[in-house]
Amino acid sequence: MRPLWALLLAVVITACSDDGSPTNPSPPPAPGIGAISIIAATSGSPPDPDGYMLTMDDTLTRAIGVNGTITFSDLVGRESHSFALTGLAANCTLASDNPLLVQVIGGETVPAGFHIACTGTTELRDQIVFISNRDGPYDVYAMNTDGSNPIRLTDLALSYDGLSSIDYPIVSPDGRKIAFTVTAWGSSYQRSYMPLPRLHVIMADGSSGLPLFCMGSPTWAPNATMIAYSDCYFSERNIHVSNADGSGQTTITNSAQLDWDPMWSPDGTKIVFCSSPPFPADWREGDIWVIGADGTGPMKLTDYPAGGWAPAWSPDGTKIAFVSNRDGNDEIYVMNADGTGQTNLSNNPDADGGVGQTLRPAWSPDGSKILFQSRWWAGGVYVMNADGTNPVLMPNSGFTVTDSWSWSPNGSKFVFEPRGTGMGDIWTMNTDGTGLSNLTDHPARDYSPTWTP
Repeated sequence: MRPLWALLLAVVITACSDDGSPTNPSPPPAPGIGAISIIAATSGSPPDPDGYMLTMDDTLTRAIGVNGTITFSDLVGRESHSFALTGLAANCTLASDNPLLVQVIGGETVPAGFHIACTGTTELRDQIVFISNRDGPYDVYAMNTDGSNPIRLTDLALSYDGLSSIDYPIVSPDGRKIAFTVTAWGSSYQRSYMPLPRLHVIMADGSSGLPLFCMGSPTWAPNATMIAYSDCYFSERNIHVSNADGSGQTTITNSAQLDWDPMWSPDGTKIVFCSSPPFPADWREGDIWVIGADGTGPMKLTDYPAGGWAPAWSPDGTKIAFVSNRDGNDEIYVMNADGTGQTNLSNNPDADGGVGQTLRPAWSPDGSKILFQSRWWAGGVYVMNADGTNPVLMPNSGFTVTDSWSWSPNGSKFVFEPRGTGMGDIWTMNTDGTGLSNLTDHPARDYSPTWTP
């Protein structure tokens, strides 16, 4: 065995050069400075119009276009950095890792990227759809809930040879489609002396806008794949259902009455509607019926002269609000879904409620309140509890009546178009009466607003 002094001497000799001077291990090469180039490559249609947000190492965030490139320079070699992409539209998905982990190579620019695939259509979420003639003829528009970024979704001017009007833009529950009616004077749609409405269904980006058939009062099924509607003729009106593209049309009512104003139940199994004597009789002399979405089990819920119109399902499907003049003037009533427990909620000397889709009593999204119109053509909008208590007049700043209204998805606001002061613009207000705001404030006419899901 070698003595300890021999081992120590060997270590000293090893640490010296041939001339006896000490040596050190060679240092690693300097890491150098490099760069990383992040590429966003988007395929499919329609792409996200706003682009995306790119975040480096959870600290530095920059906007990047749908087919954009951002280069991060002056990065230390051999270090790794993470890059996360956010802000994708609902119809777009990432076909690559997210976040990406990329290592810097000194003296080089390292490419890395995200592949985004967009299919189908965009969704309109928490936006306001409305009708306007700000660009000439009337068309369908969408805007942010603060009135910014109004986008024209249709271009119907070339489709009609007469004056057109558009009504009832109804957004599907999934936010992907919009159904609306077009009535054109002097067009091929006109029958006899009356212009007749035609149903149009477009995707949320404005595509696929062909007219389907003559109809009125469209309403979406909760699954957004089907539509219920009534005929457009005064002398022959039944309730029909079809797929959203117009295929598979089925007639679910076939009576001597005029059946109109359908509304799908929240669970999709039933449709409530109005049934009135044939034209030119007064439509107020009719009743409210409910029928299975497949046309089975029709049941009359009211019995004229204790009739009703403008039915509206509660969000949980257990009750139906409606308008009736059984007590001498128009009032807001509610009943159970089977027609029992019919109760006058508004119960005041003035006329309350309206008629049709845009003026029916409107339940708040949580079912706790009902929005309605009082003193039709000369009054204002009220919000009351679902049991009829605490009716509150929304401060109207000189408004007379609204032409249409719609709740925000969270129930904190509603959007409407007034008559009188402010007519022709789209307004919003908090449901406590505060926050009155003119969203459009445009010299053209803006009307028929609906808040998207």
